Amino acid sequence: MKNLSSKLKNKRIALGLSQRELAKKIGVTGTSISQWEREENIPKGVSLFKLANVLNVSVEWLSNGEFETNPSPEHGVLVSYYPNVHASGGGGSFIDNEIAETLYIPKQAINTSSKKNIKCIHVSGDSMEPSIMGGAIIAIDTEATDIIDGHIYVFHQQGHLRVKELRHGIKQVHIISKNSTYIDEHTSYEDLKIIGKVKWVSNFL
Repeated sequence: MKNLSSKLKNKRIALGLSQRELAKKIGVTGTSISQWEREENIPKGVSLFKLANVLNVSVEWLSNGEFETNPSPEHGVLVSYYPNVHASGGGGSFIDNEIAETLYIPKQAINTSSKKNIKCIHVSGDSMEPSIMGGAIIAIDTEATDIIDGHIYVFHQQGHLRVKELRHGIKQVHIISKNSTYIDEHTSYEDLKIIGKVKWVSNFL
């Protein structure tokens, strides 16, 4: 089985990309690509996910050889991706204001959801760790806007785009962080606009 470095180099060359060109596409330096190909370092987190998408392979194949084929259609589905949209415990921008790119995610991640309703954005901050790591990409089902206790949602609150676990209360919503250093919050239903339920998280570390 080929290791990551050789698979990366072979795919890059096959696509006619220089190290600098590949680096620009995934938002890293040319030095990073060089180090990955020389086995001096390995891509992790969002960089690994973006690398797999640019090379048109699955993360599983690139990292351990589990799938030897293109991620679509057998192993992936192409969905809308908004690289400049970040949800957090603080401010964020709304999806409708941004131009969408596309991204492959595992087909099983969306289950019965329609891919046209799936939007991928980034998460900032550590308030949802370890469930959602800071910098992760999440897939949101924008049709799933009814709150189910214990599920994680992206929502607008007072001009901020946030991602939290939500639970029903008596005439209010409980807003819960997974990181125990953050206290729970409570607000009225009218204070929230649910964007969608989180269906998948790219916690590749």
